[in-house]
Amino acid sequence: MLEGVNKIKQRTQEIESLSGQNRINILGIADSESALLRFLTDTDGIIKDKLHNVQVATPKGTSWRKIRCTKEDTGICEHCTAGNTPSYVLYLWSYVYYKLHPNQNSKLNEDPAADKWSPLKVGTSTYYKEEINQPMVFRSKLGGKDKAIEKAFFEFSDEYGTWCDRDYKWSRKGKELDTTYLLTPKDPSKTAKEIEEVKKSLPALADYVVGKIRSFDLPSEEEVPQEEEEQEKKTIFDKKGKVEKDLF
Repeated sequence: MLEGVNKIKQRTQEIESLSGQNRINILGIADSESALLRFLTDTDGIIKDKLHNVQVATPKGTSWRKIRCTKEDTGICEHCTAGNTPSYVLYLWSYVYYKLHPNQNSKLNEDPAADKWSPLKVGTSTYYKEEINQPMVFRSKLGGKDKAIEKAFFEFSDEYGTWCDRDYKWSRKGKELDTTYLLTPKDPSKTAKEIEEVKKSLPALADYVVGKIRSFDLPSEEEVPQEEEEQEKKTIFDKKGKVEKDLF
């Protein structure tokens, strides 16, 4: 929790400063968007942790941020004490090739120099392709009493023996509580040499999870909270990543 205008301004300046550096970004997709990616973390490196969804004050008003639960590390967590129940999440490194958006880059409305995404026909629909081509943290909330997303990863592991031998499509339909995510594996393919080099250069995923680093260049002594704009609908996946049924 941040108290006082000066502390809030200081934190905002820290976050803005980080955004201008080689910051580690979380892969996020909105309603009707998708991303093509390749996992760089294999079955022995995935991390499961807990995050609190906390409302915080900013100079522009209030916002919701994901804050890591510290109870398992220290036995104390101010958010647990306040009655805020954390959610389990999975972390993996991924290499994101691109995102597909249903609409053109809205930043062009204010800045003509902003990136203009290329139209791409997919079936009967037209999407706009945002080239990413960089490593990002893949973070997924584990929703549902049957832990469907976690089970999907386990099923892929059992079937393929690895998560790193093919690309995956990560897509989303819906908003807030009425949201479905779908992870669809592609055919196996060889990892490009440049992606292998990226994989070798990645910092330890655990250091990111606990907040020791937030940039590929500069380690951070203090965790910088990050926003999470999505809430996941509980789903059951089959072994090909398709939704069999919704849990609510």
